[in-house]
Parts: sequence; C-alpha cells; structure tokens
Amino acid sequence: MDPKYVLSSRVRTGRSIRGLCLPPHCTRAERRKVEQISCEALAKLDGDLKGKYYPLKGMSEEHQDQLIADHFLFDKPVSPLLLASNMARDWPDARGIWHNDKKNFLVWINEEDHLRVISMQKGGNINEVFARWCKGLQLVEKHMKETGYEYMWNPHLGYVLTCPSSMKL
Repeated sequence: MDPKYVLSSRVRTGRSIRGLCLPPHCTRAERRKVEQISCEALAKLDGDLKGKYYPLKGMSEEHQDQLIADHFLFDKPVSPLLLASNMARDWPDARGIWHNDKKNFLVWINEEDHLRVISMQKGGNINEVFARWCKGLQLVEKHMKETGYEYMWNPHLGYVLTCPSSMKL
C-alpha cells in the first residue's frame, strides 16, 4: 500500500466475560472482577504481545490526556447515553488500558464493554494488524480459561456485547 493514502490500520472488537453482568448492570465488585480476570490473563502474554496495565484510578490527568491524544485511551464518559445507561458508575474505578511494549496491541478494560481489543499500526499492512489481533484475542481467552472464564458467546447471537457500535455485521 502507498503510505500517502493509508496512514494507519486498525482492527478492533469488544468481548464480554461469561458469568459477569454486562456493563450497564455490572456492580462495582463485578467490574473489579473483570479487571482482575483480564489483568491476570494479559500478564501471561509474552513475546511481541508482552505489555503492562495502566489503571485509570490514580493515573495523572496529564498521562490520561496524552493517551487520549495518542488515540490509545478511551475518553472520559460525557455522552448522555453512557451516563443514562449507568455505564459510567464508579468512574474511574476498575477501568484502564493495557498495551504491549510496541503499543500496537491494546486492551481497554471496562469502557463500554468488558474488553475492547485493538490491534493497530502505522501504514497499510492490514494482514499483519489482523494476524496480531487474532493471536491476541485467542491468547487472552486461553489464559482466561485457565482460571475458569471465557468470552461470552452464544451459537445464535455470536459474541455478546453491550456497545452498539461493536455489534456491526
């Protein structure tokens, strides 16, 4: 791909964890459980997916603003839809971002879905972006299954999510 036409490529999706309420009805304890399960699974990633978790609680405003400006972090909940649906309860408790060392594989925890999994990089190599995304999704669930959890999936509905923008076909 010609870099003057494709500046960056990104693939993303949401995932929910089976057995825990979805974010609009999730309690503080369940949200913390999502964070715990996710962080334990993500901590087991290695190689090019090895990274670190950054909880929003205790993160400086400057660090948050920089991550938002870099398009790595979700914005603070200001939408009437998010506020009315109770998805911003207890903000910023049990919410954060995990990213690999190269900052090309990211997982948002407890934004609009339990997890938002993103693979991205500069340029138009969508095959590389997609392969990393698939690998990361599979490994995170593999490590979750080691502790008795898995993604919420239904044979009729597919992956069950909260965020309407993540439910596009």
